[in-house]
Amino acid sequence: MIVLAAGLASAEERPVPTENKTDGRTTTIKDVESVRDPITPAAPLEFFPISPGTVFERDVVFGEGGDVTAGVTEQLIYSNTLGTYGAALGAGKLVADDITTTVPGGCRLVRYEFPVVGKVNPAGIGGAYTVDFAMYRSCPGSVPIARRPLLIIPGTQGQRVFLDDAPRIISFVASANVQLETNMWFGIKFSRANAGPVVGTPPMTGFSCDQFDYPGFPCDAYAGGFPDQPQASFNLEIFADSVCANSYTGYKNNKPSGSLYNPRADVFLADDIQLSASGCNMIAYEVALRGEGFYTFKMQNNCASGLIAGTERFFPLFGSTDVQIARFTFDPPIALPQNLSFQAMISNTAGNVVIAGQQACIGYTADRLDTVANNVCTQVLPEILGIGIHGAFDLTITCAGAAPV
Repeated sequence: MIVLAAGLASAEERPVPTENKTDGRTTTIKDVESVRDPITPAAPLEFFPISPGTVFERDVVFGEGGDVTAGVTEQLIYSNTLGTYGAALGAGKLVADDITTTVPGGCRLVRYEFPVVGKVNPAGIGGAYTVDFAMYRSCPGSVPIARRPLLIIPGTQGQRVFLDDAPRIISFVASANVQLETNMWFGIKFSRANAGPVVGTPPMTGFSCDQFDYPGFPCDAYAGGFPDQPQASFNLEIFADSVCANSYTGYKNNKPSGSLYNPRADVFLADDIQLSASGCNMIAYEVALRGEGFYTFKMQNNCASGLIAGTERFFPLFGSTDVQIARFTFDPPIALPQNLSFQAMISNTAGNVVIAGQQACIGYTADRLDTVANNVCTQVLPEILGIGIHGAFDLTITCAGAAPV
């Protein structure tokens, strides 16, 4: 048996949000550690090996208007099928996995499927249970519980009631007009203990960071670190319309539950970015924000200068204090250098950029943020961001075409 691990030992030990104000700069610290340590049984997500030769019965679930013939023109855009552990999530707990597909946002979903185990611990309880599932635009744990249903991508949610605990593969067939994001989260909830999904390895098609969203450990729980322990990624396959073009993720640092930072009004905050490969023709980027304000984004060749033409975008955010994902697309694509500076500016001191507080899982970023004024870059002191907080935005960059090999 393996238990869950996360950035902090238990939900009760998470610090109360505080504000630090230094020289006009404001940062709200929501998580003062980025180093992941083994946790206590306060978060009892348990993993048990699945017996070799276990047979999974297929169970088809139709979304509203779903058609059994829809799979004729499908393509596989995400595949993770090699996991060999059942994960007992706990009764009534919504747990989600970050998903990156191989197609641009807006591609039509055809179907997705995932295995479930009704008796994860063979010596534990079994019997009937209900499973609820859906795709989410962002990490459910980044917003209050009451507003998490608003993150569900319409037409992706389903429910299945099983009268026994036999292993099954749930195949969800979507209606004809369900559009997916390139980067999203797949969430699942079981009605009783000792039932759960299959987990354990990185995907073979697409990408998933080694992290779960788990109650008390928002967007940042894992199983101890792959390959020594099972990867915190669900077995899951997603099929989309075959007409969708290919894309790959050049950079991904995804933790929308991270800390918040505002450098002061109308001052750019810069994060150094190294893409996973050269030759990226960018078709999209997305960045996590929280707080009302008018946001400006751009990319430069370096922190002080060299605006990359066409990358500047604007995002007005008013009427919500929840974390938002600002998504932007580019047609035609924009050629990017492998090393660049991504910069954000806010019109006031109420808005904030979400600080992932960790190293990127695709690409690389140094542990440093800078303010930019009059083409001069000044490092934000690490103690302002918070002890152990890796200075990095929650940011994803998507490139056109197939991933380099």
